[in-house]
Amino acid sequence: MDSMTSVEIKQTLEREFEIFLSPKDIRSMTLARLTEIEQEKFEGQSSNTGSSSVSEQEAGLEQVLRLFGNLDENTQKEIRLESRLKEGQSGPKVFFLPGTEGFIKVMRGLASRLDAHVIGFQYTMDIEFETIQDLAKNLVPDVVKHLRKDDSFKIVAYSYGAPIGAELCNILESMGYTGVLICLDATPLTVKSFISRLIKSTSEHELHIKMCLYILNFFMPADIVSKLQDQFEKCPTWDEKAELLVELSKTSVPFNSEYLRQYANMVLKRLNAIINYTPSTMKLKTKVKMIHATRGIGVGETKTEDCGWLQFCATPVDVSIYEGNHIDIIDDQKVAEEVNSFVTQ
Repeated sequence: MDSMTSVEIKQTLEREFEIFLSPKDIRSMTLARLTEIEQEKFEGQSSNTGSSSVSEQEAGLEQVLRLFGNLDENTQKEIRLESRLKEGQSGPKVFFLPGTEGFIKVMRGLASRLDAHVIGFQYTMDIEFETIQDLAKNLVPDVVKHLRKDDSFKIVAYSYGAPIGAELCNILESMGYTGVLICLDATPLTVKSFISRLIKSTSEHELHIKMCLYILNFFMPADIVSKLQDQFEKCPTWDEKAELLVELSKTSVPFNSEYLRQYANMVLKRLNAIINYTPSTMKLKTKVKMIHATRGIGVGETKTEDCGWLQFCATPVDVSIYEGNHIDIIDDQKVAEEVNSFVTQ
């Protein structure tokens, strides 16, 4: 499979079937396996059959960077996602916050199962930020414009979106709003801890190389990408690695390769923001629902029944357990039903 074919297949699966696969999975994909995945997705049993598009033992960039969007997608800060409600029907509004990659399309499957109007926010590259609080503040006007003063907000945050969601709720509360926050396999501190472990397990130089190779894996065959590591090893600085990334990708990516540099810089900035994250001094009055994956990014970190939420919340947190991993949780039918029940109360 050449790189262009791989990219086209990946984009088609995401657009038409809401199936999101890693670069490695795309290259090893067969029609039989694709049929299995779609059947599991249809039955809502992907997490219970033991199969997954990403190995349960894998922990790393594939956990927090699931997909690669194009430049057009990265300029849309707000996207309405299809749900069970048609435009014009009465029903609650729900705001979605995605993971580290910042693209809301990874949550389309979940949105399609909700009896609510779903508005997804993306962390576009034109957002100026240094901290998680900055990202949350940037979203406030976009959320408030959809709310009347007596409306309650409903936020569903996945992965990296959890700390942003918590800070966003803190700001909205200070403005007089009340609401609910649903976090999928994440708390403000488990995301920080997971990414910190990921980065501290290797040197900064090695992490930068891994990130460049991982990005190239979206567009180039693995055997070719693996041979490029030595070239990146010879680049002592991040800027030099980013320049090499652009040069190597010019004949492989289906869009302006300069976008790769911008995207890589932005992802690195987001990772640094969560590593340096210090939660605001807050005791949220917001009602918090946490769905914790048994094989998720918080494994080994959440020692308490409240998964560490007690320090952030003024009221008890509703915690439920999902038998699965960090990847499958947003595509599971039972999880969707639980989210739907919570947001339509």
